[in-house]
Amino acid sequence: MGDILRPEETRRHHVEKIISDISDKNLIDFSFKGISIKEYSGVTEVACSYEERRGVHKKKEKKIRNTSEGAVNSLFGALMSEYVEEFPLLRNLTFSGFSVKADVGTRKTPSGADAKALVILETCSSNGSAMTFRAYGRSINASMARVVFEAYQFYINCGMTFEAIRWRISEARDRNREDIASSYISRLVQIVNIIPYDVDEKL
Repeated sequence: MGDILRPEETRRHHVEKIISDISDKNLIDFSFKGISIKEYSGVTEVACSYEERRGVHKKKEKKIRNTSEGAVNSLFGALMSEYVEEFPLLRNLTFSGFSVKADVGTRKTPSGADAKALVILETCSSNGSAMTFRAYGRSINASMARVVFEAYQFYINCGMTFEAIRWRISEARDRNREDIASSYISRLVQIVNIIPYDVDEKL
């Protein structure tokens, strides 16, 4: 589908370049494997399997489960519970929107029920910064899971990169290289503009 990228998606791509340049050896990577969704009266139970890899370390197979109102909210909450203690910046993150748009041109049956769909997840941080994640496929449930995992992967890696940049700023100043420190500060600002991060020392 030829949807034009939103401004926040372009901004995210710029930050992803910073993440790759700074923390390529330590990034977290999620690989979605499968999802089970059960509807009850007023709530939805989600069980999801995935692989987690950190840098060059071996992948770990993991499973999460949560029950809440709606499948997206359940999976979003499951990942929050799994990672918020290790990555406190996730507390600044909320799920703000979800939409599905069918691409009827990809249908293989007259009904069009098998058409591919564009799934869009919208998030918002406590500073009001919005972000959009999208996936495209025939399974709405799988695409929903992929965009939620993509969002968490992005924000967690933002946190890792923040710490890596702050260390580089300190190291540059120890060598009296304020020019280098300034270049890192400009990158740090781009990350903080997306999701707030507590800074306990003056930069």
